[in-house]
Amino acid sequence: MSTLNLQVNADADDGYCNGFGDLITNSADYSLGNWGGTAGQNVYARFTNVTIPAGATITSCILTYTSSTSVSASTVNTNIYFNDADNATVPTTEATYDGKAVTSAVAWNSIGAWTDGNEYSSPDLSSILQEIIDREGWSSGNAIMILHKDNGSSSAAVRYPRSSTYGNDTYGPKLSITYTAGGSPSATPSATPSATPSSSPSEGTPSNTPSEGTPSNTPSATPSSSPSQGTPSNTPSGSPSGSPSQGTPSNTPSSTPSSSPSEGTPSGSPSEGTGSASPSEGTPSATPSTSPSEGTPSSSPSEGTPSSTPSAGGMDTYITFDTSNQWLSLVVQGTEVARFKDNGDIDVNGTVNNNAF
Repeated sequence: MSTLNLQVNADADDGYCNGFGDLITNSADYSLGNWGGTAGQNVYARFTNVTIPAGATITSCILTYTSSTSVSASTVNTNIYFNDADNATVPTTEATYDGKAVTSAVAWNSIGAWTDGNEYSSPDLSSILQEIIDREGWSSGNAIMILHKDNGSSSAAVRYPRSSTYGNDTYGPKLSITYTAGGSPSATPSATPSATPSSSPSEGTPSNTPSEGTPSNTPSATPSSSPSQGTPSNTPSGSPSGSPSQGTPSNTPSSTPSSSPSEGTPSGSPSEGTGSASPSEGTPSATPSTSPSEGTPSSSPSEGTPSSTPSAGGMDTYITFDTSNQWLSLVVQGTEVARFKDNGDIDVNGTVNNNAF
């Protein structure tokens, strides 16, 4: 909330029309009402350098006059307007005064007795000032102008506000305005996404942790030359792993084929009951899965086709896919030694290891 206090302090910026065709600008006071009972006395007051920004909301606007004479004559009624212009200019004749475009009116009726030297304030004028601030051409620093028009005052009912020339320009009309500046959008919207993509893939991006119900052990295109004794690796990498430390799983596959992983320790799989270095189930991984996305041709060998060339020493090791039962079979030297089922179970030599993944 901001407050702006303005006052007329130049002879040319205030005056009145006497109802007989005259515009008077150099008098010490004005006549406001119906002097002489024949015509209305209409006052104007122009305020310059109004530093209210465009788009502001006016919450209060009060016009204040200082009386030059003690008077309690009959009822005085007047309508107050603002000149409906982007940057108001003073009238030069009574005709140009009457021709000024105006806003809606605020009535100041039944004005009571005034005492010389006292201040008297109008009703709130915020609604009609808002009409000016809302104009497309309004700009902070422009001028605004009050215009009065008699509204049926009694015959010879007049009040006498002091002008800007009364007492060395210290008693001119005053305008006190409170307003709230209009809001503007932030230069950097908070919802703007970061230029660096998140390490968590978007929904629908394949994860290296397979979905529940999907076989988690898609075999490597090139199997390890020496699988762990009796225990197949349940997390094959896109390229066979190097030689991991005993009991410590590696979650980053090596480009160098494994020579001899530690006996009995699965490659890339944590010990039972120990937190895995691979992301937990349901948590997207920053590293895309080496298993192909659904609908993308797999690097796994075709059904019934051996996945590798027999290794040194005559050992013939390969993997086949049983389309009827939906499992993968690991065959070593012509003997099926393990089945990898789509529910995550591994059947090793007839013994089922439930939910191995």
